[in-house]
Amino acid sequence: MGKVQAGDAVFWEKDEWHETKTTKGLTAIVIENEELSPSSYMKKKEADIF
Repeated sequence: MGKVQAGDAVFWEKDEWHETKTTKGLTAIVIENEELSPSSYMKKKEADIF
């Protein structure tokens, strides 16, 4: 996945490893739910390949 930018929504699969860091700080809303299905309401963004 590429860099997360202001206005992005991110979904990680259960047990998927991820790390977030910033030099300017951030505000995040975290939702954990066993039955969440983000594909029904989130558009997929093409990720930058590094």
